[in-house]
Amino acid sequence: MRRAFLVVVCILAVFLIGLTTYGKSEAAGRGKAAPKNVLPKELMKLDIKDEFVPHAGKEAGVIQTVTGYVVVAHDNMRQGYFAAAGDRLYEKDVVFTLKQSRCRFKMHHEDVVTMGESTRVGITSFSDDKKTQEKRSAFDMAKGKAMFYTLRLFKHKGAAMEVSTPTAVAGVRGTKFGVEVIEMAGTTTGSLPVLVADLSDAGFRHLAQATQPSVQTNVHTFDGTVAVTSTTTGQTTTLGAGQSLNVGAAGLGNAFATPPSVSQQFQSDTSAGPPAGGGAGGGTPGSGAAPPASGGDTGAAGTTTTPPDTSAVVQQQTTTTTETTATAKDPYPDPGTHASGSNVGYFAGMLTNTSAQQLEEIFISTTRQAFDGRIWGRGINKTSTDYLRTDAWGNAYLKWAVFDSGTKSSGDLGTSHPFSHTTLGSNSYQEWGYWTMTDPFTVGVTSYAVDNQGYWVNGQNTTDAQMAALKTSGSATYSGNAYGTYWTSGGGANMTGTFGATVNFNTPSISGFSVDVSGGGYTAAISGASGSFSGSSSHFVIDTATGTWTINNTSAVDKAANGSVYGPEGHAIGGAFLVGCPATGKGVTGVFQGTQMD
Repeated sequence: MRRAFLVVVCILAVFLIGLTTYGKSEAAGRGKAAPKNVLPKELMKLDIKDEFVPHAGKEAGVIQTVTGYVVVAHDNMRQGYFAAAGDRLYEKDVVFTLKQSRCRFKMHHEDVVTMGESTRVGITSFSDDKKTQEKRSAFDMAKGKAMFYTLRLFKHKGAAMEVSTPTAVAGVRGTKFGVEVIEMAGTTTGSLPVLVADLSDAGFRHLAQATQPSVQTNVHTFDGTVAVTSTTTGQTTTLGAGQSLNVGAAGLGNAFATPPSVSQQFQSDTSAGPPAGGGAGGGTPGSGAAPPASGGDTGAAGTTTTPPDTSAVVQQQTTTTTETTATAKDPYPDPGTHASGSNVGYFAGMLTNTSAQQLEEIFISTTRQAFDGRIWGRGINKTSTDYLRTDAWGNAYLKWAVFDSGTKSSGDLGTSHPFSHTTLGSNSYQEWGYWTMTDPFTVGVTSYAVDNQGYWVNGQNTTDAQMAALKTSGSATYSGNAYGTYWTSGGGANMTGTFGATVNFNTPSISGFSVDVSGGGYTAAISGASGSFSGSSSHFVIDTATGTWTINNTSAVDKAANGSVYGPEGHAIGGAFLVGCPATGKGVTGVFQGTQMD
């Protein structure tokens, strides 16, 4: 009897120990295992919870990705918790990444922030006004590295973002920029105001905060235009895509071209991985976060463990992922038809091999695309297999890429690769602009991005019935503007110029097609080309065997130009073009638009 009693006691003891161990294991999943010595000083005295802490404040966004340990603080640093994917963020929250940790969060109006290790970003304010169709957000950043994506969607008439750093930077619509705040040892910070304005959205001007000489801010502009003004010196410097600037208490440094190695390293340091589950909303609040990738205290409280050698497992996982991506099939094939409506058009872009710093392939829409749905640009290497695909233009994500004659595929990119698009102009029937996707994706061990400006045009196309009615109107001559970018490893040389063509609505056909753009010492031109319309539609294709196609006054090998007539009476015209010489790594994509001449 006594022996049986002892057996029961032993079983209960083992059971209780198991429960205790299980609880510790679960706790370790969020942050209980984070060693105190990795916490920044301002968090040392904070009681950091190991579960999501709700708040009564204004909801502003959601955490999409957590790698390692991330802490969110509420109420002016009075509450805090270890974060996980899916946790809600509120106005006035401050997000901390610890050593060897990363975080990605998305605002409810689609702006995205990715944070490198040992970084502090606060959400100062947030608004998304449905009535005025304006969105605004403001952040403060005290240390570390972060990438800011300010996505301008068609549903927003106005957009503004402000980032206050120890020495200031801001960006608005159509912009992707990185900020690095370096604290110099041995001194304290103070207050030094800096005015910041982003020229990509005239009318917005921002007052940011700076500090004493103990802090330096490095700004890297990947897309868009940012102007920074120091109130201590009155200096103003405008940064374009591919430029950097160092800002200290003594004033602004000189703008300089961002070295490719610096650009790649910064993007690598701030890459936080795709959202949990590949979706935009993250997971469920309270879900666990992965521990740091290497080193550190990874055991329960008070226990130091040595991580096992997982190199073989990592290699196997990498190989499997690469093979799966290469063989994955896009569930949405290009329908190959001409969309019709009030938001249809064309886009073109150039894919950069960022690992080798070379032009990989050029893409262009060969049919008229519905910008409210999925959008395709076919690859010039092999149009039957190669393409870039996005979801609805307003969602602003690159979804899939197949290139090099169908031999390479990105697989489903989910919502991990946002792109920005900026409007250059508009008329009564169409608008046009440029776009980039500078957050690299990988195929195998090679990285790719659209870091040179691509172009787009969309609007209200002339319908088949309207084209039929125009047959008796004879011919119309169009003139207007053209825009393009010559590919370079430094982000491209942007060009502007003229466009002209004549449409015979009776035939129907197009003749005298010409595009002439230049900039940065480069040129691209199409002259005297002609083409035909697709059946009864307003979509046309320029015959590449006609006219003269040149890039830097040399005959182009890769050639394409497609477009449509726009408006109920065909008053406008627009489309995309490309020219290139793959053997020499030369490439240009662009857009043309025009209206009927009186």
